[in-house]
Amino acid sequence: MTILYDLIFALFAIAYLPYLVFTGRCHRDILQRFGLYPKDIIENLKWRKVIWVHAVSVGEVMAARCFCETLLERYPRKRLVISTITKTGNDIAKKFFRERATILYLPVDISFVLNKVFGNIGLESFIIIETELWPNLITALDRKGVPITLINGRISPKSYRRYRRVRFLIEGLLRKITLFCMQNDEYKERIIDMGAPHERVSVTGNMKFDTAGPPGIVEKLNIEALRGDLGLAEDAELFIAGSTHRPEEEMIIRIYKDLLVSYPRLKLLIAPRHIERASEIEGLIRKFDFNPVKMSNITNGRNLAVSGTKEILVLDMMGRLSQLFSLATLVFMGGSLIGRGGQNILEPAVFSKPIIFGPYMFNFKDIAESFLKEDAACMVRDEDELLKLSRRLLEDSGRQAELGFHARSLIEKNRGATKRNIESIANILT
Repeated sequence: MTILYDLIFALFAIAYLPYLVFTGRCHRDILQRFGLYPKDIIENLKWRKVIWVHAVSVGEVMAARCFCETLLERYPRKRLVISTITKTGNDIAKKFFRERATILYLPVDISFVLNKVFGNIGLESFIIIETELWPNLITALDRKGVPITLINGRISPKSYRRYRRVRFLIEGLLRKITLFCMQNDEYKERIIDMGAPHERVSVTGNMKFDTAGPPGIVEKLNIEALRGDLGLAEDAELFIAGSTHRPEEEMIIRIYKDLLVSYPRLKLLIAPRHIERASEIEGLIRKFDFNPVKMSNITNGRNLAVSGTKEILVLDMMGRLSQLFSLATLVFMGGSLIGRGGQNILEPAVFSKPIIFGPYMFNFKDIAESFLKEDAACMVRDEDELLKLSRRLLEDSGRQAELGFHARSLIEKNRGATKRNIESIANILT
């Protein structure tokens, strides 16, 4: 079975390479996926007690940030490795942990590649963020006697249906995992139904609530300086469309054009989910007879282009959106008016902002449901409803404040998953 899986995966990897080249995703470190790491990195890990944390992309890296910070504080004699699959996830991990951890790409799920990599380092524990079930990876770690922990575990409805169809294969794999720390009871029941031993499964909460923003972040930000950086007038309001996907930007620009008739001091900032789409969005903005202003072109408030009525800001820089949410009057979170599964609504919530999202929030189902239940966010079904709700909220500052207060309160109530996860794995990391 392993040989057949290796063959299929190798053929897939070979076929996938042209796609990476054609789409511009083939970066200089791509060979790390095949276990070809720089010699100095491997030498540095040979004689160390290594804790390896795997976080596939940006969302998982962000969720694991506080967790990894705590690992570094509690286990200073151990070496932390953080692996990703995507380049954006790798870039974020380097931004947070460049000098304190080894940042790598996860090897492809081919047995001889994995055996080569893990055979050369002093691996003590392997931790998977959310749910990445790679058969050869888990098998190789199990044969080496390395404890495997899944934390912040989640099983989406789509994944659950897929895994249930191959339960006869998945069950044996799950029994090789030492501990499962799931986000909620629903995910706990799903992983047990897939074959995980029930005595190894617990509910510890969602670490994303801990990464929404540290206590005191609102007080630490210089809001007036941020407004100055954008050239926002004192009486200007800001509508932020965050983590958008095609064709949501077009919907948002149409809505903004309608809103400007009644609210001429309203500004719009579009933050695409993938910043490489910034140039595409610039062209779209021009089609609507607006002037695009890239955030990278704004320096210390000297560019006051957004003081007019024809400008739309485009965020083309990573790591800025979370702070910019502090300036928002309204926030729409993208990926939710189309079937992309939504985006994380916790960052604007920590700033007590009124949040709107569409009906497709299945990647954040539990969080979205919690916000709706607590009257901490609003859901719209389509572009027309988004326009109507945006207009109502702009007319009602009291309702804005109410939604924002409930959003921030919900975050504070749900903090603590990181601490519970650390306590759960303490016996493993002796």
